[in-house]
Amino acid sequence: MATPFVDEPAQHDALLKDRARFYEEFLENQNYTYSDDIVRMLNLDQTRLIVNLDDLRAYRRELADKLVLSFLCLTRPARSNTPFRRIR
Repeated sequence: MATPFVDEPAQHDALLKDRARFYEEFLENQNYTYSDDIVRMLNLDQTRLIVNLDDLRAYRRELADKLVLSFLCLTRPARSNTPFRRIR
Protein backbone atom coordinates (compact mmCIF):
# COMPACT_ATOMS: atom_id res chain seq x y z
CA MET A 1 0.00 0.00 0.00
CA ALA A 2 1.53 3.31 -1.07
CA THR A 3 1.72 6.25 1.27
CA PRO A 4 -0.03 9.46 0.21
CA PHE A 5 3.22 11.43 0.35
CA VAL A 6 5.26 9.30 -2.05
CA ASP A 7 3.06 8.87 -5.12
CA GLU A 8 2.47 12.37 -6.37
CA PRO A 9 4.63 15.39 -5.43
CA ALA A 10 1.86 17.75 -6.56
CA GLN A 11 -0.66 16.01 -4.27
CA HIS A 12 1.84 16.23 -1.42
CA ASP A 13 2.30 19.98 -1.99
CA ALA A 14 -1.45 20.52 -2.12
CA LEU A 15 -1.92 18.52 1.07
CA LEU A 16 0.74 20.54 2.88
CA LYS A 17 -0.82 23.81 1.70
CA ASP A 18 -4.26 22.68 2.88
CA ARG A 19 -2.89 21.74 6.29
CA ALA A 20 -0.93 24.99 6.60
CA ARG A 21 -4.07 26.95 5.69
CA PHE A 22 -6.06 25.02 8.33
CA TYR A 23 -3.55 25.83 11.06
CA GLU A 24 -3.31 29.49 9.99
CA GLU A 25 -7.09 29.82 10.10
CA PHE A 26 -7.19 28.10 13.48
CA LEU A 27 -4.54 30.39 14.96
CA GLU A 28 -6.21 33.50 13.54
CA ASN A 29 -9.63 32.46 14.85
CA GLN A 30 -10.91 34.88 17.48
CA ASN A 31 -12.42 32.05 19.57
CA TYR A 32 -8.94 30.93 20.66
CA THR A 33 -6.29 33.01 22.40
CA TYR A 34 -2.98 32.05 20.83
CA SER A 35 -2.05 35.51 19.49
CA ASP A 36 -0.21 36.56 22.65
CA ASP A 37 1.51 33.17 22.82
CA ILE A 38 2.72 33.53 19.24
CA VAL A 39 4.08 37.02 19.85
CA ARG A 40 5.82 35.86 23.04
CA MET A 41 7.27 32.82 21.26
CA LEU A 42 8.65 34.97 18.43
CA ASN A 43 10.06 37.59 20.82
CA LEU A 44 11.89 34.88 22.75
CA ASP A 45 13.16 33.33 19.49
CA GLN A 46 11.40 30.08 20.30
CA THR A 47 10.13 27.59 17.75
CA ARG A 48 7.38 25.67 19.56
CA LEU A 49 3.86 26.72 20.24
CA ILE A 50 1.87 24.65 22.69
CA VAL A 51 -1.70 24.25 21.50
CA ASN A 52 -4.54 22.60 23.35
CA LEU A 53 -5.63 19.57 21.35
CA ASP A 54 -9.20 20.08 22.54
CA ASP A 55 -9.16 23.52 20.86
CA LEU A 56 -8.07 21.90 17.60
CA ARG A 57 -10.79 19.27 17.94
CA ALA A 58 -13.43 21.90 18.61
CA TYR A 59 -12.30 23.84 15.55
CA ARG A 60 -12.10 20.91 13.12
CA ARG A 61 -12.17 17.46 14.63
CA GLU A 62 -11.21 15.35 11.58
CA LEU A 63 -7.91 17.19 11.07
CA ALA A 64 -7.11 17.10 14.78
CA ASP A 65 -7.69 13.35 14.76
CA LYS A 66 -5.40 12.96 11.72
CA LEU A 67 -2.70 14.89 13.58
CA VAL A 68 -2.96 12.51 16.54
CA LEU A 69 -2.88 9.45 14.28
CA SER A 70 0.18 10.71 12.40
CA PHE A 71 1.94 11.30 15.73
CA LEU A 72 1.08 7.79 16.89
CA CYS A 73 2.40 6.32 13.64
CA LEU A 74 5.69 8.16 14.10
CA THR A 75 6.13 7.13 17.73
CA ARG A 76 4.87 3.56 17.50
CA PRO A 77 7.57 0.87 17.80
CA ALA A 78 8.19 -0.68 14.38
CA ARG A 79 8.24 -4.32 15.54
CA SER A 80 5.42 -4.25 18.02
CA ASN A 81 1.76 -5.12 17.57
CA THR A 82 0.80 -2.86 20.45
CA PRO A 83 0.60 0.93 20.04
CA PHE A 84 2.54 1.67 23.22
CA ARG A 85 5.39 0.17 25.16
CA ARG A 86 5.38 -0.02 28.93
CA ILE A 87 8.14 2.05 30.52
CA ARG A 88 9.60 0.58 33.66
